Amino acid sequence: MISAQLLVRAADQCGESPLWDARSGRLYWLDLYRPTLHVLDPATGRHDAYAVAGADLLACLLHDPAADLPILVSRDAIGRLAIEGARAVFRPDRRVTHADPREAFNDGKAHGSGTVWLGTADTKEELGLGRLSIFPADADAMAIDVGFVVSNGPAFAPDGSAAYFSDSVGRRILRYPVGADGRPTGLGSTLVSFDPIDGNPDGMTVDADGFLWVAMWDGWCVRRIDPKGRPTDRIMLPAQRVTSCAFGGPGLATLYITTAAIGLDDGAVAAGAGALFAAAPGVRGLAEPAARL
Repeated sequence: MISAQLLVRAADQCGESPLWDARSGRLYWLDLYRPTLHVLDPATGRHDAYAVAGADLLACLLHDPAADLPILVSRDAIGRLAIEGARAVFRPDRRVTHADPREAFNDGKAHGSGTVWLGTADTKEELGLGRLSIFPADADAMAIDVGFVVSNGPAFAPDGSAAYFSDSVGRRILRYPVGADGRPTGLGSTLVSFDPIDGNPDGMTVDADGFLWVAMWDGWCVRRIDPKGRPTDRIMLPAQRVTSCAFGGPGLATLYITTAAIGLDDGAVAAGAGALFAAAPGVRGLAEPAARL
């Protein structure tokens, strides 16, 4: 079992979407429900938190190595961030009209081709309103799967030939075959299902060996899953609601882990709920592809 170190007591309502930027040597992550952009320089320990103006609910960050800051996805828009004093101002470039007013973007990542995969969720977490959609650079967005209460992930195999996606309320991870252009070439199938005692699969990443690292909401851990869906290891945390993870740091050898404090008491926050953690799992990650939107 791998141990984790508490890095930042952010007390995030819903810490999410950690993203390493190798050029600046910084880690970015979000608090979705109390719209905040976090920036950490691990080399110096400096941590800055910026209230995000222009969005009331955040979803995820996407990598753009040509820009000073990541691309931000909110509940219904994709756009750019700019630091202005103590704020991070969100300027949408693209608005998206969802089929239901309760539907909102929740998580997403870019495939190596630049095609972006984004999932939506029912903001009340009751109905299967969520969709998994792709956003190719050269075509309109298209839904590739539907019927999810809460969408999370996705992540991609090292060679880009598979996408993994968390159906969080369904307690399963789906696998989709993917072409070189980042578009699915077939239907999704269940890679692994979890028991209620395990918690719910949330955000995830893939290491250089092709193994999944899956954050477990209400599961107190990050699980490592092999490409055939078999659990092989875990990182235990003093935080119940583990939300996402990403590799970063020198050699992409550190796994950064976000957590949530929503619905938990002050004792849980004091123990680490809503904090940022880091672990050294003994494997390396993959550089995050650039999103081409």
